[in-house]
Formats: sequence, C-alpha cells, structure tokens
Amino acid sequence: MHRVLKPNGIFITQQVGGQNGRRLSNMLIPHFIPKYEEWKLHNTSQQLQKEHFEIIYANEYHPYQKFFTIEALIYYAKVIQWEFPDFTVSNNFQQLLEAEKERLAKGYILNYQHRFIIVSRKRT
Repeated sequence: MHRVLKPNGIFITQQVGGQNGRRLSNMLIPHFIPKYEEWKLHNTSQQLQKEHFEIIYANEYHPYQKFFTIEALIYYAKVIQWEFPDFTVSNNFQQLLEAEKERLAKGYILNYQHRFIIVSRKRT
C-alpha cells in the first residue's frame, strides 16, 4: 500500500480478526487450532507502522452472534470452512448434540465474532 499511495494518502481497512468464531469452533471441532490466530489489531497496527504508516484511528470489536436453530448452526459451519475444518454432521454429531443442549437451555447457541478497523496515513 505504501508504494501506491500518494504522500499523506489514507489507507482504511476493516478486518475479520483471528479470534472470530473461536468459541463455536472450539465447541464443534475437537482440538481446533485457528489458522489466523495472530491476525489482530495490535499486530496489524505494528506491521503498518513498520511500513511507514501513521495510525490515525484503530479499534477492535467483539460482537456476539446467536444461533436459534441447530440447522442455522450447521449451515454456518459448512459455509465457513476455515473456521470449521472438516466439519460434517456425521463426524461432529456429538458436538452438535452438546450445542443443542445449550440451545435448549438458553434458547440460542452463543458465538463471538472479532472485527477491527485501522485508519492510517502514509508518512512521507
């Protein structure tokens, strides 16, 4: 980015952080290890500063997500394969039963997302 931005150019990025969906991934995938665990605000800000960017604004957010049906959870786990590697209903049936217990007790299955934003300026 530094190479293509004009002097004092602004670079804005909003990212899905490496802790995204960690609770649910740990619930459904035994021995889950996230691929991008270190992808977070602090590390990305440091990298931008090393590349001669001034951080103007940076913030991180961990919104919650609720699944009200087990079918919605299954669909989500199948679509987001990088957070649920090798997930199938048959392979992860016991984990789904545990998730369903949570849904029956609370009315939903809880998950947390991870987002961060950085606004930076190219130092000249």
